[in-house]
Amino acid sequence: MFLVQVQGKAVGGGVGIAAAADYALAHESASVKLSELAVGIGPFVVGPAVERKVGTSAFSEMSIDASNWRTARWASDKGLYAELYTNHEDLSAGTQRMALTLAKSSPEAMAELKKSILERCRKTGMSCW
Repeated sequence: MFLVQVQGKAVGGGVGIAAAADYALAHESASVKLSELAVGIGPFVVGPAVERKVGTSAFSEMSIDASNWRTARWASDKGLYAELYTNHEDLSAGTQRMALTLAKSSPEAMAELKKSILERCRKTGMSCW
C-alpha cells in the first residue's frame, strides 16, 4: 500500500502523488491546484491519477481554473484526502497509526485488495496507475 502525508500546499505533481496514493492524510492547510494550463501545458502526466481519484467533473474544474487553489476540505470531499488534521502533530500521529495498521495487515489481503481496485478501475476504461 502507498500511504502519503500532505503537510502543506500541493500543486501539479504533488497533487498527482496524492492521487496515486492508496491513502492520503493531510493537514487542513494542504490546498491543491493543477496549474499546468496557466503555464501553457495540460496536466497530462498527473491527469489520469487525479481524474481517477476525484472524478471527471472535479478534475475538469481543477484543470480549467488553473489559478485557483482548492481547499483541503474540498480535496477531502472529492476523495483526494482520506483524513484531514488541524495540526501537524495529530497528522503525524494519524500517519503513524495508519502505517502501523497496514504493517499489521495481511500482505496477501492487501495485494488482493489492490488487485480488486485495479480491476474495477480498468472496467471503467480509465487509466489506473
